[in-house]
Amino acid sequence: MKSNKSMQTLLLKGGELSPSDFTLTEKRIEKLFKDLKHENGCLFLATHNGKANDGNITDKTEFEAWYNEVLINSLFPKKQIMPAFAMQFFAQFNARLQSEFDEKICAIMSEDDGCWTYRFHIVREGGLWISEDLEKFAQPVIYDVF
Repeated sequence: MKSNKSMQTLLLKGGELSPSDFTLTEKRIEKLFKDLKHENGCLFLATHNGKANDGNITDKTEFEAWYNEVLINSLFPKKQIMPAFAMQFFAQFNARLQSEFDEKICAIMSEDDGCWTYRFHIVREGGLWISEDLEKFAQPVIYDVF
């Protein structure tokens, strides 16, 4: 995993996880995976209202990164998302992707004013959607390739 200094500082704040956090996260991830599609070499969440075909996708990596946006705070609206909880979500979602798809995947998570965003895309010859120079980002950001 790679992260910028802002994310490293934020993660030091941690937070406490309850025993039910893992189960709650698994339930939310299960719901997202029911809507996950693998079509025309793209892996994307069902929030995309079209089809993944060559006619409407010019850059598959960019397509995935934009349509595979999970607003973690929206999944858990009654919970303040602490860094430890966000990292748990990151780890659980990544593990699920890794177990279900035989693809090299890049997962990205960022935080902006208390709001956590998770994205993912298949790693292709063109490289990663995110710049590897993470220090140029103002917000805390972390990514992993698996």
